Amino acid sequence: MRNIIKLALVGLLSVSTIAVAAESSPEALRIGYQKGSIGMVLAKSHQLLEKRYPQSKISWVEFPAGPQMLEALNVGSIDLGSTGDIPPIFAQAAGADLVYVGVEPPKPKPK
Repeated sequence: MRNIIKLALVGLLSVSTIAVAAESSPEALRIGYQKGSIGMVLAKSHQLLEKRYPQSKISWVEFPAGPQMLEALNVGSIDLGSTGDIPPIFAQAAGADLVYVGVEPPKPKPK
């Protein structure tokens, strides 16, 4: 079974991507996130997935960094996650079976 990875989208787009990926309400959904992923933090704090899928058991698992989250994804401890650009490159180079669902454009340069 292929794992799904979701690279951070802005705000509600992260929830829309998950909804499109799932044809019906999942029985359970285990989501990995990092504090720096604003889309996932907002979805968690506003309980957007819990409201969208009230019959599903939604679990949020915080990770300190992308590599740890991708390892959890690769071994099946979580169903999807949000990380930066570089950790998935190394994970796939090591043979991890990952699928990209969405991507966020680079941040603008600070002034």
